[in-house]
Amino acid sequence: MSIVVTDLAVLRREDGQFLLEAVAPGFSPEEVLSLTEMRVKLSAAVGTMEIGE
Repeated sequence: MSIVVTDLAVLRREDGQFLLEAVAPGFSPEEVLSLTEMRVKLSAAVGTMEIGE
């Protein structure tokens, strides 16, 4: 598995670690990191998830 999508974020696994790629609208990367129990690094450019209806 290389991509994980949750209600709060999109994470990508690279070189044995998870990178935060995008966050849900209304959340900051810092908020998502504080709510995440595992170790996650920020990617170079964290975006906002597009939510379809």
